[in-house]
Amino acid sequence: MAIRVITDTYQRVQKVYKYKYEVLEGEFVDRVDILLWTEILRAGHYYEIRVNDNTRNPRIIELVREIERT
Repeated sequence: MAIRVITDTYQRVQKVYKYKYEVLEGEFVDRVDILLWTEILRAGHYYEIRVNDNTRNPRIIELVREIERT
């Protein structure tokens, strides 16, 4: 899934980053949602990622690559 990170916030108690992101392609294009991950991604950057199937605890399971956008 290709996303653009809108905001990144570190959650100190949970020790994870919380990301507000926008989907860039596919059937959910232009939708905005929240994901969690232990690694830092930068707001305003574009990434291809894999996510888990748990909608109650959405998490990134793999960073495939950073996407160069012009």
